[in-house]
Amino acid sequence: MMKTTTKASAVSTAAASGGVVGAVVVMIVWGLGLAHVTVPAEVAAALMVVLSPIVHLVAQRLGLSDDPPTSDPVPAPTPAPVVVNPPTPAV
Repeated sequence: MMKTTTKASAVSTAAASGGVVGAVVVMIVWGLGLAHVTVPAEVAAALMVVLSPIVHLVAQRLGLSDDPPTSDPVPAPTPAPVVVNPPTPAV
């Protein structure tokens, strides 16, 4: 049986890039700690906040994302079909 992935159950590119950025920031802070440089938690959090959208945008531009690029216009909604009730026959 073939497993299908729906859009609702798939991990979004934004969540995946946030996870990657979080891991990279942890490694940077750990490396700086080994070098006896103290990095406040606020600075590490701010670094993650700044890098997350940049990594997400790069992933979109490289085609690694199913999400449309943020610069593309949003398509107009499809209008609802107009249903005309047929006239009732005279009795």
